[in-house]
Amino acid sequence: GVQTCALPILEGPGRQLWPAMRSTLEKLQQLQIQVAREEYEAAERRYFTTRNVIGTIVVVGILVTVVLGLMLVRSVVQPIRELQSTIADIAGGEGDLTARIPVRGHDEVSSVTESFNKLMGRVQQLVLTVRSASQRVNVASGELATATSQVSTGSQAQSEATAATAAAIEELTTSVHHAADSAKETAAISEHATSLSARGEAIARDASAEMIKIAESVQQSSKLV
Repeated sequence: GVQTCALPILEGPGRQLWPAMRSTLEKLQQLQIQVAREEYEAAERRYFTTRNVIGTIVVVGILVTVVLGLMLVRSVVQPIRELQSTIADIAGGEGDLTARIPVRGHDEVSSVTESFNKLMGRVQQLVLTVRSASQRVNVASGELATATSQVSTGSQAQSEATAATAAAIEELTTSVHHAADSAKETAAISEHATSLSARGEAIARDASAEMIKIAESVQQSSKLV
């Protein structure tokens, strides 16, 4: 239908207009090709732009994820490691009871760290109390040892004094016995002397009587002469 209608036009006056129409159609075709090429190039640029934007977003997302991971490690793992290290030092006998872990944030790890610091404070206070009591016990032990030494010295001195007193009493008893023996000997000698004196007095009386008798005999003899 369209070709049948257009054929008379092309064979008639349209034959003269065909070059102009052809040129116009070619220009229109070239314009369409150019528009299509520009749209393709624009679409390609949008593709690369979108790809670059998506790539940038992915890279930024990865960086943000890494940073957040590091912050998470620093805020969670680092306090846990510090807590573990402090507990290990204390368990090993080389820990400082004055050591405290810095509390960062208000999360569960911070709560655990704060509770641990409070526990360490109580343990430190308990150790100080025990140390003070131990020092007082040492002082009291020293004073008790000194007092015991003094009591021992006093007991030894008292024992020596008691021994000296016993020796003196023994010597006094011996002296008393010796004095008693001497008194007995003196009494015996005195008694013997008294007996001898009585005997001497009797002999003297007898001798005096004999002498008187002799004197009378002599007088009588002299009278006879």
